[in-house]
Amino acid sequence: MLFRSARALFEASHKEEAFSIAEKGLSLPYTRELAVWLREVALEAGDRRRTLLASKVAIIASPVLDEYKALETLSEGEWFPLREEIIADVASSASSYNPQGQIDILLYESLWSKALGVIENIWDSSLVSRTVNKLLSHIPANVIPLCKKRAEAIMDAGQSARYEEAASWVSKSRDAYLLAQREVEWKEYKAYLLALHGKKYKQIGRAHV
Repeated sequence: MLFRSARALFEASHKEEAFSIAEKGLSLPYTRELAVWLREVALEAGDRRRTLLASKVAIIASPVLDEYKALETLSEGEWFPLREEIIADVASSASSYNPQGQIDILLYESLWSKALGVIENIWDSSLVSRTVNKLLSHIPANVIPLCKKRAEAIMDAGQSARYEEAASWVSKSRDAYLLAQREVEWKEYKAYLLALHGKKYKQIGRAHV
């Protein structure tokens, strides 16, 4: 309703009234569409304050890396407080309808542990796997528990149709142990899997472990 009112006022050349209504609406839930609209028209009108505000709200509502980079460039000397506010929200595991964008921003900022914190609460295996691949060279020891948890959940449940996925997680566990220079612990964990799961472990031998 607010969006339609603001847009109608804007189209009737009552720009300030439109901007004022739209700005008030930014504090309400589900405001991304309104925020994106205000960002564009405020930028065109040269209203810097509202452009930055609407840009921030749009990113927090649904993080998009390209929009984040655009705001970084546009904000110049005002970037640090904006960045801190956005990162605090984006790093919250429950903050986003777009976890891919969430993770993209955290990886862009080299916030490896925060990115890991987000994926620990996501069950999109493909997204989690891609993110772990990017984290392995930065925080290998930190990703070990997640990789083991994913592999063991499949093996414990006897989900044979997903043994290829389990193999991938075991392989990632191995890589993480070795990158963290914890080869002895890896060998102990491998022996544990063999003792506990036996045939299941052999069935996921494609992990090359």
